Amino acid sequence: MPPFQAVATMTATVGRYRRFSVLVATGNGRGLCGIGKAKAITLPAAVRQAKQRASQNLVSFDLKDNRTLWHIGHVHEWHSTIFARPGVEGSGLICHRLIRTLCQVIGIKDMYAKVEGSTKNYQVLTRGFLRLLSEQQTYSEMANRIGLNVVEFSPDQDMYPRLLASPAPGNSVDPSKINISSTMKTQQANLTKKPNEELPILAISHPDRHRPRKPWPEKHESFLDDLVQDGEEPTVATDVFELIASGERDLDALVLGGRIPRIRGKGEPSYWNNPGNLKVAAERYRYRNHDAAKRQREVYEALDQLSP
Repeated sequence: MPPFQAVATMTATVGRYRRFSVLVATGNGRGLCGIGKAKAITLPAAVRQAKQRASQNLVSFDLKDNRTLWHIGHVHEWHSTIFARPGVEGSGLICHRLIRTLCQVIGIKDMYAKVEGSTKNYQVLTRGFLRLLSEQQTYSEMANRIGLNVVEFSPDQDMYPRLLASPAPGNSVDPSKINISSTMKTQQANLTKKPNEELPILAISHPDRHRPRKPWPEKHESFLDDLVQDGEEPTVATDVFELIASGERDLDALVLGGRIPRIRGKGEPSYWNNPGNLKVAAERYRYRNHDAAKRQREVYEALDQLSP
């Protein structure tokens, strides 16, 4: 359960009073997850209402080997962008603290995820991560959508191909006979809100529902915003059948539309170059061989005492 948020309101009749907003996640650790949010005057009441709503909004996800994702994925939710990829067995959860809590609730044990943009809006991160999980496709679904066999080449098996899934009868496609003009388009979620109808918990927030208080940020260089191919120029997603016709067979490349994520490490912190740290670094560099020279002198003195 993420931390709660307390908001104080000042009125002319009642005076100042506080309300608590709580976001609760529940699950069974085997792919089931539920999210609930509630507000109340007291914290126990808010937690109780959030638990009840979480139990009423349960969503089930299919996990690979009941421990990780099926393939690489990324999603953009308001000012936050989430990139996730499956991890090998035993690698653990390397991700944001909120995503780590959700993974423990859902049952994901091995995964790497990185969040760019806003990292403090827990509601946006929760909705974006659940939408990323809902967009995951099993190997059977991927084989039926693409029309080709899904094969794994593992270094542990000397790169011997292992068949993971095959398309259903009637869904197989001959790559040499694909017509690029009649490619299959990705289905977009219908976010049209009818009167008195709530949007599903996994649906992306429609920009018309809430007017943003701040203007949208400008596009910046990011491994999620600027997904590049083999070159350095940014590109857009390519259709799956067009990639297949060109000879592409990598599953991650087909999922990302032929784009390659540019993952960058963290830069030096702002306090790294302040005068105090620079002075300490200079002192350490000046006396970097002090301890080794002291031990060497002690060894030579001991040898002189042993010699006749």
